[in-house]
Amino acid sequence: MSRPFSYLWWAELGGIGRSPIAPGTVATLLAGVPAALLLDRLPAGLHLVVLSALFAFACMASDRAERALDRHDPSSIVIDE
Repeated sequence: MSRPFSYLWWAELGGIGRSPIAPGTVATLLAGVPAALLLDRLPAGLHLVVLSALFAFACMASDRAERALDRHDPSSIVIDE
């Protein structure tokens, strides 16, 4: 797996972003809600650290996936949901 594909895979959340109908909504339901429920179980300090790390990773993955696709804010990038 090459690096651009890896970032694209993460930015599309493993293909969820390629949903033909409402990719952002599908990503929220399949990945965002479960992630929020898991994060809610962490102690406050660790919650903040993990959330900050996920935010930084999502920014990096989105940026590199945009470059790999050569498009600005494609709908398939759903890691920001």
